[in-house]
Amino acid sequence: MDLDCSPGEAQAALGVATKEWGGEWRAEGSGGRVALPVAAGLRRGLTECDVSIEPAGEGCRVTFEVTAAAWSINWIATMILVFGAAGGILLLLWPLFPDLLGLAPFAAIIAFSAWFLVASRLRTSSLEDYLETLAVETSPGEMEDPELVE
Repeated sequence: MDLDCSPGEAQAALGVATKEWGGEWRAEGSGGRVALPVAAGLRRGLTECDVSIEPAGEGCRVTFEVTAAAWSINWIATMILVFGAAGGILLLLWPLFPDLLGLAPFAAIIAFSAWFLVASRLRTSSLEDYLETLAVETSPGEMEDPELVE
């Protein structure tokens, strides 16, 4: 990724962006290591990268190399969605089995509750999103914002 700033400013921006993301930045020479929390739907994890910063033209080039990634599934949210799916299936089956009509309101509550508790709150945060944050941190307008200086 090419940035329009000096390598020192890029290191400072990496520290700020990593802190905003709740990650950990360790500067080492002309680069460093970054550990970032990432999310993809029901999965959560941690990505560790080696970062190198090299001067390039009027700016610098920041290179990320993923060295480790660990993912886990949010099992509680998964089980809530399974119960919600069971409620949705019950809603589909009651026309075929009229005896289930009494359970239809309860099934609807379960299905909608699962949606509002889990599915509507799913988030995604990836390394690409972090790089966009870094690009914004190093943009000339962001670095020279008079409100930030005061």
